Amino acid sequence: MENQKNNPCYEEELEIDLGAYARIVWKRKKAISSVVILAIIISLIIGFSLPKVYQATTLLEIGKIKGVYLETPKDVIGFLEQPAVLRKLTQQLNMPEKSWPALKRIIANKQTEKFLQISAKDNQPARAKEIVEVTADLVLQRHQEILIGEKKLINQEIKDIEDNVKVSENRTVELQKEISRLKYPKTEAEGLLAQSYINALSVEENNLRIFQQSLLNKKRELSYGSKETIIASPTLEPIIPIKPNKPLIFIGGTIIGLFVGLFYAFLTEYIKKQESRK
Repeated sequence: MENQKNNPCYEEELEIDLGAYARIVWKRKKAISSVVILAIIISLIIGFSLPKVYQATTLLEIGKIKGVYLETPKDVIGFLEQPAVLRKLTQQLNMPEKSWPALKRIIANKQTEKFLQISAKDNQPARAKEIVEVTADLVLQRHQEILIGEKKLINQEIKDIEDNVKVSENRTVELQKEISRLKYPKTEAEGLLAQSYINALSVEENNLRIFQQSLLNKKRELSYGSKETIIASPTLEPIIPIKPNKPLIFIGGTIIGLFVGLFYAFLTEYIKKQESRK
């Protein structure tokens, strides 16, 4: 094969073939041009006749409680795909229930651990924006409820710890009084009793320190580890449609027209040669 390529006769034959192809293209240039122009016209008709599709998008930054995200984006999407939630969405958007599959496609969005992107497509830009806003509001309401519920639990834990702190403080004061009363024991029994109070006081003071530290940690969780889910990027009404992609349709139509035109030219020439041989 390598020898054949290096052969001058092969190169001459290749030049002849390419020249023949070029002559056929030149000979049938009108037919090829007509097919290409027809394909361009058809692609333009298709591009301008297809309905416009607009996409609206918003970005939610997922909140935290105790330093942990309220939900993963995957859990949020699972929530939005529940029949009860889809029913609520369709009611708020005045959409028929048969729109559920479309809504499921809407909420299949890009996601990271921290952010959830919600997008919606519609023939009307205002409608696409409305769908995104209603869906985002449902997520915000859900996360608000989760955050309130978790805060209630933390506040209850704080109250329980505060009660333990008070009990421990009272117990510490009582032990200190008893120790003070038995500061100078008169009998061996009083001495042993005083020592037991001292030991109990040491344990109680240690417990008090633990309760106080636990209380401090819980208050920090509530103050610094909690954050509401917010809209990181507001929903804007789309101006430019994402579909149809007119430039892509035009380019595709031109390429297809060129291939069809060339195929027609070579096929016509082949048929003509076959007829001449007969």
